[in-house]
Amino acid sequence: LMLNAWELLLKDKLVSDNRNLLRCIFVYETRATKAGLQSKKAYLRRNRSGNLYTKSLGQVITALDKETPSRLPSQVRSNIDALTEIRDNAVHYFNASPQLAKQVLEIGTASVKNFIELARRWFAIDLSGYGLYLMPIGFVAAPGTTSAIPASSDEAKLVRYLAQVITASRSDENRDFNVA
Repeated sequence: LMLNAWELLLKDKLVSDNRNLLRCIFVYETRATKAGLQSKKAYLRRNRSGNLYTKSLGQVITALDKETPSRLPSQVRSNIDALTEIRDNAVHYFNASPQLAKQVLEIGTASVKNFIELARRWFAIDLSGYGLYLMPIGFVAAPGTTSAIPASSDEAKLVRYLAQVITASRSDENRDFNVA
């Protein structure tokens, strides 16, 4: 859900930076001509239901990187990358290890904090009255419980990756943006 929220916020920023012209978030493609060559004209790409296809989260981040004032702080980008990696690997984990659960909670909490700060800076939106926070009960095991299933090699790889991302950034709760 946090990645969906990021995608919407970043698309909104891209549209705002482009004088509210929605075409900046649409995906264009060329088509084959009757002669079998690619046309020079770009057409709006449509999804399965016939609606206009919009840029992915990664494509939007790349587009924002071209505009210096809109470039994401490196900590925010690393945080979004870590969230994406967690999402892409989530199907492998029925019972996450305490270490992975802790990392997910730390990265998720930093993501909410980063989101609130950028919404405030970019759009003067105050989200403080909404009580946005992660519910740690969903991530942290109750005291005295243990996991009966050891970490798989896939989970161990993800834990190592997340540890590297967290270590590479010097997180500090007093900073505006953090990875974890």
